[in-house]
Amino acid sequence: RLIGEDPGNPKPNLVTAAKIVTWVLRFVPSFCLGKGLFNAINIETFIYLEGGLSTAWSEPILLYEVIFLAAETVGYLTLAVYLDKWSTNPRAMSIWNSFVSIITCGCCSSCGSSGEDGGVITAALRADDDDVLAEEQRVLNGEANGDLIVLSQLRKVYSNGKVAVNNLSLGIKAGECFGLLGINGAGTC
Repeated sequence: RLIGEDPGNPKPNLVTAAKIVTWVLRFVPSFCLGKGLFNAINIETFIYLEGGLSTAWSEPILLYEVIFLAAETVGYLTLAVYLDKWSTNPRAMSIWNSFVSIITCGCCSSCGSSGEDGGVITAALRADDDDVLAEEQRVLNGEANGDLIVLSQLRKVYSNGKVAVNNLSLGIKAGECFGLLGINGAGTC
């Protein structure tokens, strides 16, 4: 505090900056939820300080937080649905990845592309799975030719360019019970 400064009157620049930061942070759902819960818990303090407040839905307590949370529920859910829909289009995903790279200054773009197919396969994931690599080598070397079912570099690309299966190689022996799980644990291949 500066000498001669009125203790009851905060600096107007700081109050303005705090209001701006609060309005910007309202686009983050967890901020709205936290601020709303904090204000609801301390409603008696607000009633005492503000004087005329009689409901939790008044402006300084929950009004803006509830409005923003309702809008974010619809908006972010719609965005998630469209991102899922656009993820089947390699061109749209390329634009989205460029946008994310620009927004994050490139510091969060650690995934690489696997070449012409536009699918994202991290080299670390592929290199860590020794069983997959060993089976692929077994098939490519011809050691699986006597197996009942042999898939050698199976690839499925849909008409929209989405790669569903990328160079899958495996051999299944007669009488063998076999299950194939993807990287997320789903067996849809």
